Amino acid sequence: MGSKDPPLRKDRPTLFDTIDFTDKKNIFCDRADLNNESTVEQRFALRLLSDLGYKDAEIKSKDQISPMMISLGRKKIPYRPDFQVLIGKRVGWVLDAKATTEQLGKWVGQCASYCFEINKDREEKHRTKYFMLTNGITTRVYMWDSNKPILELAFSDFQYGNPLYEELRRLLSKSSFGRGRDIRITKKFDFQKPSMQRVRQLFTDCHAKIWKMDKRSPASAFSEFIKLMFVKLYEDRELRANPVSAEFVEKGLPLPAEAVTFSVRWIEAREKETDNPVDAILFTRLRKAIEDEIRINKKKRVFNPNERIELRPSTVKEVVRRMEHHDLFGIDEDLNGRLFESFLTATMRGRELGQFFTPRSIVKLMTELADLKAGRDHIDAVLDACCGTGGFLIEALTEMRNKIRNNASLTSKEKKDL
Repeated sequence: MGSKDPPLRKDRPTLFDTIDFTDKKNIFCDRADLNNESTVEQRFALRLLSDLGYKDAEIKSKDQISPMMISLGRKKIPYRPDFQVLIGKRVGWVLDAKATTEQLGKWVGQCASYCFEINKDREEKHRTKYFMLTNGITTRVYMWDSNKPILELAFSDFQYGNPLYEELRRLLSKSSFGRGRDIRITKKFDFQKPSMQRVRQLFTDCHAKIWKMDKRSPASAFSEFIKLMFVKLYEDRELRANPVSAEFVEKGLPLPAEAVTFSVRWIEAREKETDNPVDAILFTRLRKAIEDEIRINKKKRVFNPNERIELRPSTVKEVVRRMEHHDLFGIDEDLNGRLFESFLTATMRGRELGQFFTPRSIVKLMTELADLKAGRDHIDAVLDACCGTGGFLIEALTEMRNKIRNNASLTSKEKKDL
């Protein structure tokens, strides 16, 4: 973005404003789905366990668990949790799900006593390490021998990239056991807006890597890279939607590494769960978000409902490696046009395709000469009768948006609506 362009506004509309996660929805369910213990178990807890990488055979439900006599004050009572999570043949941790109206605090003693009974005759390396209590609205994780939680998440914290959920994953996912990870170790992740020259070089590098590693045709390579670009921009946008990471982004500071999902670090943390995490988790989430918007007539279809990223996992990782530290969200209104031109320049420009792109300087000059109107009383309509990548249309959109943003007579609501 040029130095004279206005700063990115929070109300700036973009192609990637597909869904807003609030306390009404997380990656597992809607808040309205949860009302009793059974719905918390089925629609939240089991989906959480699946996302943490556990298969059905590694999850023992209540009807498969024998009650144990535990101490509760001076009394001995039979008790069993809702789920045991197995690591190999041992119980790695336990999960107890409650109704949304239940106070979690009154169940801490039972869970801690249950873990004590499991562990009392075991060597340290074979002990159950943690227990989790959840009523869907609040989720707490405890060390097996403590009544104070080491981690607490609200319903809306269960989003990919949310630092609290990433800490929970790093602590309790199947792939984390045996790695000796400390959830309190937080690495910094450099994340900066690149220059447009760097963006063009970045697109060229990614294009070359896809061609070299996957041997795809120009059209196919472009199509697959577009999918990765959608994921990249969507995840960069989500960093701004997350209050924890948004402040770092706004100030241009390094991010907590666990907050960044479009990264090699994030991919490698999930490779034991799925061969291609960017496709299976991030692209799937993006497609679902777009489908949700399609259903309420807020978006047109971009990808087929069951579309996949067809690149090899190793190729995806190398493309992610090149893009992960660059903040691309909002950097340029015509980012997709620049991407398309970069790919065509490297493959089949000019006489091979019959396409010649109008230089950017000419596009900007012609748009300024058009003196487009955009305000409270009138908004011009724009026709590009020879539309290729949409460069003229997007430059016109940029010019008209800037006139609205810089119009001091308009209220913030009017600017947003216009």
